[in-house]
Amino acid sequence: MKTLIVDDDQIVILIQRKILETIGLNSTVLDFGDGHKALEFLRSDADAESEYLIFLDINMPVLDGWGFLNEIQNEPFSSRLKIIVVSSSIDPADRKKSRKFKQVIGYLEKPLEKSNCEKLLASTKVNV
Repeated sequence: MKTLIVDDDQIVILIQRKILETIGLNSTVLDFGDGHKALEFLRSDADAESEYLIFLDINMPVLDGWGFLNEIQNEPFSSRLKIIVVSSSIDPADRKKSRKFKQVIGYLEKPLEKSNCEKLLASTKVNV
């Protein structure tokens, strides 16, 4: 499983990388500053077996998290994506909206914490 962090804040990316490293993530972590770059990568990288764990921010330039989620719905690789929305938004409407996308397996508020990340991955049976 390949892991992607899609966020426009380099500090957040650094923190998320460290947390994923401490919980024993076994894959290379790639990062993208907006949803468009991540979508381009997926379109060029995805093959019949590739699976992806994506930590997705909502508020980004170019293509935000909602736009990314909408774009992937008709992609052939969409069933092989497991997405965790990681956002500074505490609005219950955002959490509810994220549940409408079948690829979203969880919603975590920033700052990402090791314990919350571990619990979510364990509860969704994602092998890291």
